[in-house]
Amino acid sequence: MEQISQDKNPLVEHIEKEMKARGWSQAELSRKSGVSTASISRFLDGSINIKVINIYRLLASLDLIKLDRDITKEHSGEGMTYTPEDISNLIKLALGYQMDIQKLSGKVDELTKEILQLRTQCQSTQTSLGKVNSEVKKLGLTGTDDQSPK
Repeated sequence: MEQISQDKNPLVEHIEKEMKARGWSQAELSRKSGVSTASISRFLDGSINIKVINIYRLLASLDLIKLDRDITKEHSGEGMTYTPEDISNLIKLALGYQMDIQKLSGKVDELTKEILQLRTQCQSTQTSLGKVNSEVKKLGLTGTDDQSPK
């Protein structure tokens, strides 16, 4: 599992990782999220706290959470700034769900491999049975449980 440094907010690290994976600059994240480039820059370098509404915008623009509606119209977020400790639930939401999905995806991969192995074994067994049946026919055996002579 990836190590999270002690001196950086895990949410910041995750956002930076997702930006890098997409090849996005802070300007691109700003364009997609509607959060100013200056706010993103200061949040990512740890010099400011960020409004919860902006965290939602950042996470949604990175497809880490889905918003059922435009919450920005319902909550302006004015006066709602939080420290990294205050947003632990959002970190759990963004990271926790992603980890659950990765675990489930890994389990699906394991089950798929098992199914393919079983399929190969069944095909091998069918081939073997075909050869046995062929030999039984060559020998003139019926293969039934009836032991009486014909």
